[in-house]
Amino acid sequence: LYGAYLKAHYPLEYFTVALSLYSGDMERTANLIAEMNYFGITLKPIKFRHSNADYNIDKETKSIYKGVGAVKYCNADVGNKLYDLRDQQFDSFLDLLEVFPGNTRQREILITLGYFDEFGGAQKLLDLCRFYDTYNGKKLIKKDKTVIPVEILKKYAISETEKQFKFSPESMNAMLREIEGVIKTNELALCTRLSSELEYLGYISYVNPKLQNIGLVLDINAKYSPKITIYRL
Repeated sequence: LYGAYLKAHYPLEYFTVALSLYSGDMERTANLIAEMNYFGITLKPIKFRHSNADYNIDKETKSIYKGVGAVKYCNADVGNKLYDLRDQQFDSFLDLLEVFPGNTRQREILITLGYFDEFGGAQKLLDLCRFYDTYNGKKLIKKDKTVIPVEILKKYAISETEKQFKFSPESMNAMLREIEGVIKTNELALCTRLSSELEYLGYISYVNPKLQNIGLVLDINAKYSPKITIYRL
């Protein structure tokens, strides 16, 4: 009775707590999500500035954001620390990389799941991370060991020899910011996005109304009467 009263009068708060309590029970979670439609509540995927460790309320949009703590290889600590950054202004994704509170695997998983999509497509951000991890803090770049265009290297290097370019911390930072602008904004291949959601979330949240008659095969059971499980995109 207490639960019914809270659900009727405080549905956002009720479903947020219920989803957090039963986060490991996929069947019960599915039932809760289906019931939320009746109350006009939308469940949204993990998103920077909105998600913390657990499910989180957004009263303005009557939504509940999923939590980072439930993502495989992530945890409540990194979810809460990222949420603490929600009000900071980041002029580029590079600024966020410098204060990212987790490890590189957690960073890549969150990018793949679209957590940082306000900064661009997931593939662009992954490519930028590789440049950042390879070159940030470096003072020397050998000419035969880089894929960065020569014209960009010459533009920012403070000196040049026959075999290498030399950079200051400031010039390297400026070059990485130009590279961020040069990388094309593109998304991951759909199959990569779907397989990542299955691995790190335990289910698929991707929805595309334009793909009504296309599905992803999740399971084939050929024992006795054959059965197939498909997720409709």
